[in-house]
Amino acid sequence: MRLVRVILVSAALVVATLGATSGSVLAYGKADQPLAQVELSANCVNRSSDYCAPDMFGLGGIWLWIEVDQGGTADIAGSGCGHVPGIGSGAESIRGEFPWWSFHGTVGDLIATFGPETLVVGEDPGGDYYVFPEFGFAFPVTTGHYALHLDRGVFLQSQVAP
Repeated sequence: MRLVRVILVSAALVVATLGATSGSVLAYGKADQPLAQVELSANCVNRSSDYCAPDMFGLGGIWLWIEVDQGGTADIAGSGCGHVPGIGSGAESIRGEFPWWSFHGTVGDLIATFGPETLVVGEDPGGDYYVFPEFGFAFPVTTGHYALHLDRGVFLQSQVAP
């Protein structure tokens, strides 16, 4: 009987929390006139991969939520986590407003324009991209789930939503 009460109280707290926070979540970003939301998870966990070398990405990952706003800026929140074998690891918050550019063309043209260090996380069927040069990422404008697998243990996943 005690277990049933604990479950019921827990469920009530969850429902109350959702009800209290959903209004602010639903209203987020309306003043910025958002165009899209982009989520990114990128991980480099293969010590033998050139991508995970300290002078490239290093071992670890980055997780970002991006609100793409009209006017060429985006609100970004997330964290990056690095691992240095034999020394330690740590995470750092990423938060702020950053510039983005729109690009229309092929992936090859995009890389030629923004540099070979730009990772294009998915190919847009219409050739339209959000480009974040400060982070070195480009994402399709078309809503959907995209993945980029660079090597064993080196992968990026993104979700573009309205």
